[in-house]
Amino acid sequence: IIPNAELHLSTQANMTNYVTANFWHQMGVKRLVLARELTMKEIREVKNNPRIHIPIIGNGDVTTPERAKECFDEYGVDAIMIGRATFGCPWIFEDIQYYLNTGELLSTRSMQWCVDILKEHVERSIEWIGDERKGIVHSRRHFAASPAFKGLFDFRQTRIALLRADSKAEVFQIMDEIVEKWGNSQSEGV
Repeated sequence: IIPNAELHLSTQANMTNYVTANFWHQMGVKRLVLARELTMKEIREVKNNPRIHIPIIGNGDVTTPERAKECFDEYGVDAIMIGRATFGCPWIFEDIQYYLNTGELLSTRSMQWCVDILKEHVERSIEWIGDERKGIVHSRRHFAASPAFKGLFDFRQTRIALLRADSKAEVFQIMDEIVEKWGNSQSEGV
């Protein structure tokens, strides 16, 4: 226990309705992260309960700018959490912020731009972990999930090679080949 510290409640508390949210509020919790098992309708019920006067953070399935806006507009959350949607798409935060500010989607990014961002991610992963091979392995889930590669014609073998690559040089060579082969293609997810 830390005197005078604000209490924040995580999803592990299994808060699934306004009754439990009210309970935790009465116990002194200042911020709630609702369980991702809640529907957005249930989150709206928690938010609209007049006995609860603390920020409500929507958690889960925020994978597009449109979905983020829906969470704020339709369900009244004060903030959103973005998790899996960042895999292979670290630019999602910029996309969401732009959409919330303008109501418009950012224009499509080039394959070169996306690959450059993913290369930077590999570099930082290696630096953070301190081992090239482990940094590459850590980055693989981001390659697999990247919307930059979604819908590219005949991409399967390249995806497999990218996921099997063991060195930064090999990963970067494959990424350069992706730009060369599909640089002018329109992926479905960027």
